[in-house]
Amino acid sequence: MKFSEYTYERPNMEEISKKFAEYLNKMTEAQMVEEVKESIHLINELRNDFGTMYNICYIRHSINTADEFFQTEQDYMDEIEPEIEALVSRYYHELVTSSFRKQLEMEWGEQLFFFS
Repeated sequence: MKFSEYTYERPNMEEISKKFAEYLNKMTEAQMVEEVKESIHLINELRNDFGTMYNICYIRHSINTADEFFQTEQDYMDEIEPEIEALVSRYYHELVTSSFRKQLEMEWGEQLFFFS
């Protein structure tokens, strides 16, 4: 697939925040490690989707800084990025404090927790 064929869609911060909070809540209230793993998977999908759109926007803006559409989109991305980072920080906090940390370390290794 050529880069020009990738579709850009503006991330909806309200929707991302809502889903992130839902998945973090499920992670916090999990009674079994499988529930935590599912939340991790869903959060990583959200992060990957955002990251893809962020990178498409960044590259397209870099290619043509006179493009008003991608200038506006890059400004939007710059505005919401701290909000995304705050959500990611909350996610890592939940990982570090999870009662299932040992099981998660056994599956994915201690490097998952090196940020702490």
